[in-house]
Amino acid sequence: MDKGKIINEVKPPVGTPKETYGEKGKPQSTDGNNMFKVTTETALDGTPNKIEKIELLDDEGNPVESLTVDGGTYSIDENGIITFTPDPDFVGTPTPAKVRGTDSNGLAAETTYTPHVVDVVKKVTRTIVYEYSNGDPVLDESGKPLVVEQVVEFGGTLNPETGEVIFPDDASGTMEEVPSDEIEGYNVDKEKVGEAVVYPNSNDLFEKVIYSPKNIKAEADVTYGLPNEPQIGTPTFEMETPIYTDGTPNELTIKLIDPHTGEETDEKTVDALDD
Repeated sequence: MDKGKIINEVKPPVGTPKETYGEKGKPQSTDGNNMFKVTTETALDGTPNKIEKIELLDDEGNPVESLTVDGGTYSIDENGIITFTPDPDFVGTPTPAKVRGTDSNGLAAETTYTPHVVDVVKKVTRTIVYEYSNGDPVLDESGKPLVVEQVVEFGGTLNPETGEVIFPDDASGTMEEVPSDEIEGYNVDKEKVGEAVVYPNSNDLFEKVIYSPKNIKAEADVTYGLPNEPQIGTPTFEMETPIYTDGTPNELTIKLIDPHTGEETDEKTVDALDD
């Protein structure tokens, strides 16, 4: 054995995870060659060692040309460029792709590519619901709960290094006032929902408009008669809310009230009042 011969240790390459940021609905890519670095400068055949092959792997570690995950599809071309094409409505971070790089010695390493899909359009929504005081919804002409929704959209610019969406300093939007409909027999607590100015950092807004039944109008009746003869009085009541919230007629029920107890009664004997 030649004790003077030096045997160099051959090590596999090292992989570094990669992340990118892209806009909703647009593909984003990374160069898989830049995700790996050789740790042995010279290959076993004496030539410079380098990354020879970049592969996209499925869940079982098999090389594939494309891979579909929740949110979109990964693909790889012959140059090792990995592309993620998001589904049209997808926003967020899909399952990272597994990537393998192999050097000139046939040694390999694995790492991951993680794309982030960002919506550069910020929506601020104001929702206005209409209810009766008993909690029943006010219905529209089609019989569905009446809801008004207003949306203001702001378009921003994506920083591809950080994923931050930047909006103009003077960005703002206005939601117009919304008058409340009149409903026969009901009072409304807001005659209108006023104008609102919103910004990209504004939270969504919520407003509730309440309709309460109007009071019953009553008019007393006074009669005159001879002693020991019955008299009939007819007080007048007028309902200002002729229809219930479910669309059925509002029926008026008239009861005699005991003036001492305040309870309903069918008849009541009272003492005569002095004239």
